[in-house]
Amino acid sequence: MTIVYSPSYDLHNMKFHVENKKRTDVIMEALRILDLKIVEPRMASPSDILRVHSQAHMDYVKGFAERGGATLTMTLT
Repeated sequence: MTIVYSPSYDLHNMKFHVENKKRTDVIMEALRILDLKIVEPRMASPSDILRVHSQAHMDYVKGFAERGGATLTMTLT
């Protein structure tokens, strides 16, 4: 099993919520003890996105972003 993790995930640290750095630290330590493969995330390619979403959905999100509704950090071609 491969775990995708970045220390930047800890920037979403909600002190009194289940989503917090302390919880992440405990989980990551357990995963390291299990000797699981841990990799840094990478930008998803259009083919990656199409493995889990339809072309219509990807086109919709791209159009929404192009109309100023959101910001995408990659170029969809």
